[in-house]
Amino acid sequence: ALWLIRRWSEPGPRGMLRCRASCALSRRLVAHSRVSAPFSTASGESQAKRVAGTALFGGLVIGTAALGTWQLQRYQWKVNLVTQRKDGLRKAPKPLMDVVDEAAGRAENAATPVTLRGEFDHENYVLVGRRGQPPGLFGASAPQGLSTSPTGYYLLSAFKLEGSGERVIVNRGWMPHSVAQAKAWSRPSGLVDLCGIITRGDKPSTFSPPNSPTPQGIMIWFELPVIAEAMKMNGNAPVMVDLTCGDDSDWSGEWPAAKPLVCFETFSVMPETHAVYALTWWTLSVFGFFASRRLLARSPAVAAATAAKMKRPPAPPKVPKP
Repeated sequence: ALWLIRRWSEPGPRGMLRCRASCALSRRLVAHSRVSAPFSTASGESQAKRVAGTALFGGLVIGTAALGTWQLQRYQWKVNLVTQRKDGLRKAPKPLMDVVDEAAGRAENAATPVTLRGEFDHENYVLVGRRGQPPGLFGASAPQGLSTSPTGYYLLSAFKLEGSGERVIVNRGWMPHSVAQAKAWSRPSGLVDLCGIITRGDKPSTFSPPNSPTPQGIMIWFELPVIAEAMKMNGNAPVMVDLTCGDDSDWSGEWPAAKPLVCFETFSVMPETHAVYALTWWTLSVFGFFASRRLLARSPAVAAATAAKMKRPPAPPKVPKP
């Protein structure tokens, strides 16, 4: 050690060169220590961010893929449901009282073809609307003067069954606004034989407006307890039967017009909608996978070096020489 000190501190040109080399080496060591400390810190922070990003984006990719799979299952379930309904609607109709002897069985027998015999109580009716014309209502015999996308009302009347005397709600069909305003619908009298489909009605949501009938007897949706109360019926769970003209969509010329069977085959959300939802979620999952892979594939050292360059203070402006 003493020999090294003497060698580096001896006078003369050789000693001066050694001193300059020593100073340059010390400056490099100091600069390296200043750079390596933030680099190691940045590398640790980058690794933590990498783990957090992997967990976040991986969860999003898995979640969207799971939603797509769930919508596919809903699609298959809805396809089977539509097939079952189509088969059930074309079965031979049964007498109404044989299908719904008790209130508990009414919801279970929805969309079931039934026959009923009795007479209308035309004094007790309710109009539900406005609603658009049902699809396939008139077929090739559409009435003249009807607009392209007409709106109107469904006519619901009280119906007294023969024999039991029980009163049920019958949805006679749809009619345009002008007919409903003029009350120009048909009023069959005496005993009539009807064929229809048992329906459940509508259930109000949390944000639904009040559904009480107006002085003109107009309501917003098919809320059976409220309709039964407006028609002065007894019981909290009445039966509603939608009249149908079967597979024949030719209009008889009288209002209201009964709906064909094709109107009962649809649901508020059809299988095609579930297929679109599934495709959307899977597309988002695939896009998220490749985007996350590209984002997280960057090396931590490269990310730290880039961050260090971005934090480097700008160089001082050059002063022009006089």
